[in-house]
Amino acid sequence: VSQAFCSATLQLAAGGGGSSELPPPPQAATARCSALMTRSEQLGKFAMLIRRILQNSREDLVPLHDELEALRLYVEIESMRLEDKFDHAITIADDIDEEMVRIPPMLMQPYVENAIWHGMAGKEGRGLIVLHVSRNGDSLTMDISDDGVGRNAPKPAGDMPTKSSLATTITRARLDLIGKQKGRPAGFKYIDLPQGTRVEVSLPWTEEM
Repeated sequence: VSQAFCSATLQLAAGGGGSSELPPPPQAATARCSALMTRSEQLGKFAMLIRRILQNSREDLVPLHDELEALRLYVEIESMRLEDKFDHAITIADDIDEEMVRIPPMLMQPYVENAIWHGMAGKEGRGLIVLHVSRNGDSLTMDISDDGVGRNAPKPAGDMPTKSSLATTITRARLDLIGKQKGRPAGFKYIDLPQGTRVEVSLPWTEEM
């Protein structure tokens, strides 16, 4: 999880995000109460996410369910930070047992982060991010699709291409190592869509013995 994400989340939870102006009473009281509830909920989710990340980081492989739960928390926090600028969904093929399948922890998070920070940041109107998990023979395939501005769009102010590139480089190295250890292909590729981007990540199929 990037430093920028942590800073933005804590700043918003502390009341640093959005306008400080409130509508006249009685609307002011309602708005203040709603804002406090949102910040409390966001802090709660942030604490759950950090706890989940620390738990998962102790293992080389974790249940798919645990990794997807961490991703759900991360996306929900980002959605709150961006004031519900995008919808999101995680879908899993029927032939996959989330508790039995194993994947490396925090492998998908950099791609989801890219879809949010780069795909959604410069998009006009509401966006959509979908993560789909499926099996393809002896491989586990995870697709992240967004209908954002695409990879060739001008980067918004405050964008961090260096950090994004570093995360991609590290993830590529992790996938290369997994492929060598398992003796089967592992990797990812970007696909430019008419509207947005899709990332396809492929891993050797691994189940709990």
